Amino acid sequence: YAAQGTEAHALCEYKLQKALGRDADVPRPTLQFLDQEMEDCSDEYVSFVMQNVTPTSIVMVEQRLDFSAYAPGGFGTGDCVIVTDGNLHIIDFKYGKGIPVSVGSDEEGVNPQLACYALGALSAFDGIYDIDTVSMSIMQPRLNIADTYTISKEDLVAWGQNTHS
Repeated sequence: YAAQGTEAHALCEYKLQKALGRDADVPRPTLQFLDQEMEDCSDEYVSFVMQNVTPTSIVMVEQRLDFSAYAPGGFGTGDCVIVTDGNLHIIDFKYGKGIPVSVGSDEEGVNPQLACYALGALSAFDGIYDIDTVSMSIMQPRLNIADTYTISKEDLVAWGQNTHS
């Protein structure tokens, strides 16, 4: 399942880079698990991302994010990071179909993985861009999940300080 998920991510990265008008290497010849479902899911992911992109957006694909200021040694890779008009948006693609992944809510709180990625992106980009809110999305097309949770930058930072201090 891990190899299948890795391949799905590679296909998503390729298709998103192409949709953004960027050069990208075609991964298809090396994909052992490629099938119509993976093609369709990667198309859904790209469509979801592009719905959140404006002409003034800064879009980073497979962005390394360092959140070690909140969790020692903490880092990860954000599938897609978008900065648009005061909003930082982290979009995470999940190819699994066994367990639905929650993006978070006011009742249950934030998704810890996405929150850590968002803190890493804030650490990298908040001094460059004027960020007020943070949106975190999970796109899990095999389970028909495309959810977004938005919180204030201050609330996210407070979560990071309270959770990892």
